Amino acid sequence: MLRYNTGRFDYSAVIRALRFYYPIGIAPSEGQRYEEHIATLKLKALIGRKFNSGFYDSRWKPFQQEVSTRLQLPVEDVTYGEDAGYGAAIVLEEVKGPGFERRKLLCFFASMLGPFSVIAGIDQSAVTVNGTSYFTYNLLTVSPENEYADYANTLLKMMKQRFPDHRLLPFQVWGQVVDGLELPAGNGPCSVFEALFNDVLQIERGKDGAIKNVPIVGDEMFGMEDWKVRKRERIEANIF
Repeated sequence: MLRYNTGRFDYSAVIRALRFYYPIGIAPSEGQRYEEHIATLKLKALIGRKFNSGFYDSRWKPFQQEVSTRLQLPVEDVTYGEDAGYGAAIVLEEVKGPGFERRKLLCFFASMLGPFSVIAGIDQSAVTVNGTSYFTYNLLTVSPENEYADYANTLLKMMKQRFPDHRLLPFQVWGQVVDGLELPAGNGPCSVFEALFNDVLQIERGKDGAIKNVPIVGDEMFGMEDWKVRKRERIEANIF
């Protein structure tokens, strides 16, 4: 399902979450079979409690304010009702002109489906024509690099303190598009990120697996330390 070195890393928690909340191999176009699948019903029930569980108001929103105060930068909430995660974006840079906008954002996310988190830097542009805005990604930074480095390292320390049970997913995992994994909206196979968090970071891959819609900068394995198989687990795996 996920492509990774099982001898060195253990992402089984991610796989379990995806299988628990999504009917892998069944498309939304199949109608009732998808809609009434136990996994789909569990996902709908969980998302239905999204803003009533206490996490959003008592932990996520205050954390955004903490980050804004610490970094002395504006933070925007990017948490949406139908998604499986909570999100926010630190505005590092913003340039506006007539019908044009360019922004550099440091985004961070926490999933409802398990103790998973992601951070990523987005360099994006938007052109507005006849009242309609068209967005493009200029660059996606997947580890603390360049102008994102200091802010990202501070953010990671804050996230670890506030959400100690959450583990950071590396891009090598959250950027994977999984065959048979589809969101209820039904736009074809989606990425692990879209399934666990939201569709803010849409990853488009060609048949060869290469990413088509945005250049990637940084260490795609950043965060892997949290997912390494411990020596004892390797020994037990070899025995059994």
